Amino acid sequence: MMTIALLLVQTALPPSPLVAPAEDDIVVIGNKLKVWNGKGGVTFGIRRCRTTKSTGDKEIDNIGCRVMIDCLLPMKPRIIGAAKAAGRDAEKRKAAQAPLNAELTACVNARRAALINELLDRRAAKRSEAGS
Repeated sequence: MMTIALLLVQTALPPSPLVAPAEDDIVVIGNKLKVWNGKGGVTFGIRRCRTTKSTGDKEIDNIGCRVMIDCLLPMKPRIIGAAKAAGRDAEKRKAAQAPLNAELTACVNARRAALINELLDRRAAKRSEAGS
């Protein structure tokens, strides 16, 4: 269920014809995150995540896991509770989960953007150190 929820909220960053190098990197990382898949849970109060389908880049995989840990896992009890409260009626479930999906989408988009920018900053710093 968590994997499905993350897939639903992942958004593609459309490439623009005149893309600055940093924007191009953002698009590349965003596209790689579309491939990423993971599983998360809470054990003894500790949120955990593991990558089940890697992007081929550990730092990008870590973004996927951190977003899951920061956004999805804290909401999991509310998502499950809304589904249970709505029962088997698909329309009731959809209505009950709509505000949660909107909240999850906002969290995922903001968290992914922040983590991608942090990764780009780290990589740019490493490149400038190597060039010095």
